[in-house]
Amino acid sequence: MHPIQGHIYLRGGMHPFQMSLENGIITDISLDDVELNNKEKQFLALPPLVNAHTHIGDAFITGELNGGILELVAPPNGLKHRRLREADEREIKDGMEGALEEMYMSGVRSFIDFREQG
Repeated sequence: MHPIQGHIYLRGGMHPFQMSLENGIITDISLDDVELNNKEKQFLALPPLVNAHTHIGDAFITGELNGGILELVAPPNGLKHRRLREADEREIKDGMEGALEEMYMSGVRSFIDFREQG
């Protein structure tokens, strides 16, 4: 049987793992970056996560956000739309790469994105 892949939440973070099953019983488990001690033999294994609502195109907008929802995101002059007009392509791409890395490190393997400006 092909190994099942997923993530384990352990020691405050997500860790990739593979396990093999035989007749519904785990016969083998391996983690790429962690050695389990005896106390950690009980764990929560999760399938790859899906973030079903992202806006990675505006992930470059950081810092404390003040104001109501209309001041922050309403077109055409909410903070989000002003920053998108002012930003250069590299700044937007860097923000997107950071968002992808953060999702990956959190166990997200699929996402559905909503985007202004294509």
